[in-house]
Amino acid sequence: MTKRFKKVSFKSKLILTINSLFIFVNCSHHRPELHYKSTLDSSKEYNVILMAGQSNMVGLGDIEKLKNDTLPNNIIYFNHGTNTRLEVLHHTFGPEVGLSRYLGKHFPDKNFILIKYAIGGSSIKEWISSDTHDSGSKNYYSEFKAFTESKLK
Repeated sequence: MTKRFKKVSFKSKLILTINSLFIFVNCSHHRPELHYKSTLDSSKEYNVILMAGQSNMVGLGDIEKLKNDTLPNNIIYFNHGTNTRLEVLHHTFGPEVGLSRYLGKHFPDKNFILIKYAIGGSSIKEWISSDTHDSGSKNYYSEFKAFTESKLK
């Protein structure tokens, strides 16, 4: 008994090939990331800086164009930067780089924790505190508070 296979069109083969190639390229392509410390030393005192906002806080600076992608040693950095219309943006940066460099240069004897929670494409209504927030919609303010508390435990 012979099996019959349905003939696949050239268009279908081409689409399958392009999709396979796209997956391969995305999986194998190394995206640059900022190099930073993310572990706290309980023997040190830290100044905490909260950074929250929309697309400008997420930032669209290209890490590949930075001459130095390492943040100063006195900076601990936790990032939840994303865009509601795109993927998580690990290859971009926002104001945290300039702020980190400024703090590292002008306050080298102090330790800082930067906690960034930024959602590009979000509405200002989605950032209203839980006390006055419409319970039927997204609440990034509450998520930001929870993210901050999880990093400071």
